[in-house]
Order: sequence, then C-alpha cells, then structure tokens
Amino acid sequence: MLHRALSLLAISPAILALACSAGGDKTGNPSQSAGNGSGGHTSGPMLQDPTAGTLGLTVGGMGSGADPGCPTSISGTVYDPAGKLPLYNVVVYQPSEALAPLKTGASCEICDGNFSGRPVAAAVSDAAGHFKIEGLKATENVPLVIQVGKWRRQITVPSITACQDNVLEDPELFRLPRSQAEGDLPQMAVVRGGSEALECLIHKLGVDDSEFTSDGGKGRVHLYVSEGGTATAGTATLADGTKLGTDDSLLDSLDKMKGYDMLLLGCEGTDNIIEGRPETQYFNVRDYADQGGRIFGSHYHDKFIWNDKTEDKPYPEVVKFQSGASALPSPAIGNINTSFPKGAALADWLVNVKASTTRGQISIIDAENTVQSVLHPSAISWIGSPDAKTPGAPIYFSFPTPVAGPACGRMVFSDIHVASGSGDTGKEPFPTGCTNPNLTAQQAALAFMIFDLSSCVQPETDEVRKPIVK
Repeated sequence: MLHRALSLLAISPAILALACSAGGDKTGNPSQSAGNGSGGHTSGPMLQDPTAGTLGLTVGGMGSGADPGCPTSISGTVYDPAGKLPLYNVVVYQPSEALAPLKTGASCEICDGNFSGRPVAAAVSDAAGHFKIEGLKATENVPLVIQVGKWRRQITVPSITACQDNVLEDPELFRLPRSQAEGDLPQMAVVRGGSEALECLIHKLGVDDSEFTSDGGKGRVHLYVSEGGTATAGTATLADGTKLGTDDSLLDSLDKMKGYDMLLLGCEGTDNIIEGRPETQYFNVRDYADQGGRIFGSHYHDKFIWNDKTEDKPYPEVVKFQSGASALPSPAIGNINTSFPKGAALADWLVNVKASTTRGQISIIDAENTVQSVLHPSAISWIGSPDAKTPGAPIYFSFPTPVAGPACGRMVFSDIHVASGSGDTGKEPFPTGCTNPNLTAQQAALAFMIFDLSSCVQPETDEVRKPIVK
C-alpha cells in the first residue's frame, strides 16, 4: 500500500552528517512532492515520491568549510489532518535512516522514547501545538517525521538557513495525514450508536471521506452500527447505500477486535443495551484493552468495567458507579483536573484553541453522570463537574490496562456527548449527518482526548516522555 511505501524512503546517513553551513542564502520555504489524498477534504501539499529511492539530500552553500558550531533549528506548529487544530504532544523529528512500517492492531506501545528511523534531532509539541527542533545541519531537502501514536506523516523541507531558527508556520506542511496516500493512520473501528456522532468528529478533524468504509472496505476508519437504542435505519448505512456491520459482529470476536488500533464506541441512548450484552463481549472488550487495544467509550460504555454483570470473573474496581444515571443541567460546568501534567496541558490547550475562556473550565451541553468517584490509583479524572449528582464527580476518566500492570493498552470513558450542540447526528447515513464543519467546545476537548488516546501508553500522571535522539 502507498502509505507503507512512504515509510520505506531511504535516507543517507552520510549526507546527514555533513557540517553546518556558515552562511548560505536559503529561504526556508517549505515544499513537498507526491500523491494526493482523496475524499471530501482539500488535499494538502504532496509528499515525496516513494519510488524515488532516496530523499535526495544535498547540501547548499556548504563547500568544505568547518562547522562553526552555530545553532540551527526549525520551529512551527503541528496541526490535525485538516490543518486547523493545533495539537499537543506530537513528536516531530529528523530521521537518519528509512522508517520501518507501523504494525496494525492492538500492541503494547509504551512510552520508551524510541522512534523508527534513528532520530538525530527531535521535539514534542506543547499546549499551543508549537515545536522547535534544535541541533540541525543546514542542508537542502531536510526530512522530517510528524508522529503521534500510529498517525505518522513524512515530509521534506527544501532548505534551511544555518545559524538561525527557521520559523515555518505552514498548516499544510506540519499536519497529520488525511489519507493513506499521505502517510499512516491508526486502524479504527467506530460504532455508530444513534445518540452520538463520533464519526463526525473524526471527519471534521480532516480524515478523508475515502477512509470511512464498512469493515469490508480498505479505509482506516471502519464504521459499525449498534441497531438498538436510538439508532435509525440511517445509522446503519453510508450515504452510498453501503450497509454497515453490526457491533455484535465486532465484539463477539476478540481476534477481530485485535485487528484494530482503537475502538470508538458511540452512545446508544440507553444502558440496557450494554447490560444486555453476553458476558463474552465484556471479557473480549477487557482482554482487547489488556493486550494493547485503545478504547474510547461514550456515555454508558463504562458499564464494560462494571462487575454486576460478571461476578464470576470480576474486573478490578476502577470507579464507584452512581446509583442510577443522572443528567447534568445544560449547559453545565466542566472543571479540568490540572493536578497532573496532561491535565494542565488540556486546560492551556482549550484556551489556546478558543474552546475555553477561563483556564480550567469548559461549558458542556447535554452531559450525563454515571460515575461517582475514581477509586483505583492508576485511574484519573480529567474533567469533573460541580453540577453532577455528586458534586465534582468525574464525567471523563481514563486508566492504563491491564489495571494491575504493566501498562499495555488504555481505556477512556466519557459522559460528554460529542455531538450535542453541534448539529451533527448519528441517525443519518454517513456523512450526511455531519453538518457542521466547526468544532464545538466539547468536541475540541474530546479531539484532544482522542489524539492523546492514540499516543504511547504511560502512567496517567507522568510527564510527557521525550523521544530518544541517537
């Protein structure tokens, strides 16, 4: 496949070892070459032709002069595939050799700092999406990799000027891939539940229409349907009439689930559907996460870690559930937990992207409250609400899996409906129900969470781990 070929571009380590230019007349203007993505979003700059064999690194204005020891860097901002939303905790690095293909499916991706291609310089984007890669050499055709989890795109900067910070603020250059033609995307399974529209959030983040298919298609986003609850006939189809597989066909098979990097489960409108599922589906969901899978569960899906259904094989007690779900007033206040590094970054990021006017707070529409408190020390509440049935109760929490460790996968559960207040709906054929191209405040918050779910696994309260430079 083309996105795999892109990962195999060869880079000459000898060229990368050339010394820093003492001068030069390089403009630092970015460019790229290669194929377009397809679908409903405008294609960005083209990638390097994967058939070219090398990245064609050459040195401009170098001559045989010695390295003057001057600092040379590149700085910019990393964006989502649409090129609109700055992203936190994305690694940007300069490789010195060919990238290895990314494996698809559940696997233990712990944050050990190792990235393919032997990075020689690297940086991580901050809460404004900003990065600065230092220690570069002034060359032409500088290869860079943009990566968070299994989102990965390789680009080429035509040239940089020695002895200065080359500021390249180009959303079309420093963004994640929209399609397999542009790079790697995680293989996602999204269950449409009727009361949610998670697929619309992924769509407006810039993933091409062509990547949304049924489980029989070749897209990186496979749509399924939960036929109960608030689902309609339109929930079960694509706009072209293609019928979607059922969530039962997914959750009944652990092997099928393990073929996905992430499962995104949309709210079905009632907890009766979750409680009515066979025990084997509960065990499959838990085993999938324990073996490196990532799960995002919208309203009621936290029942998958509920033990009243599986008393013969209980799950570690992660949270204390409310005695009956409770709706929050609309709008309600969401308080961001800033006591840990990523929570503090979320609070800053929401202000930076104008989803919050008060650091540490967000306005939420149509939220519910199914959890009273977080119990296990490995779990953490990201967002709580003073308007909850138990004031301050978590309405968004996460934990690494298996709960007893060592960490391998991750579960995230939310009582915040991503579609509420947006005009998007999961009750119409996809993408017909995705009517609003803009993100609401709570959609922005959940976008942060989904990219964070994509990233490597570490204890929730740890600092972001930097990539290893070799």
